[in-house]
Amino acid sequence: MGRWDGHPLLHLRVRQEGVPPGFVMPVPLRIQFPDSAQAFVRVNVRGAVTEATLRLPAAPALLELNPLGSVLAEVKSEPWTGTPARPD
Repeated sequence: MGRWDGHPLLHLRVRQEGVPPGFVMPVPLRIQFPDSAQAFVRVNVRGAVTEATLRLPAAPALLELNPLGSVLAEVKSEPWTGTPARPD
């Protein structure tokens, strides 16, 4: 996790398999913070791989993709490899 303007940066990558290149699926992400506050955001996943960088108010304690099971998916975690993109 990096920092930008004094705020933590969350880098995430979402992969989908068996979808056409133009397929877009909004996927919810729950961000839990150490003080028990939480935020819900949607990540628009496009094609096979989507990378995103979010500027957060504090470092997260827990991340949960598809927390309510509203997207038909099997969620797996994997280690980050490569260099994440900087936010715009």
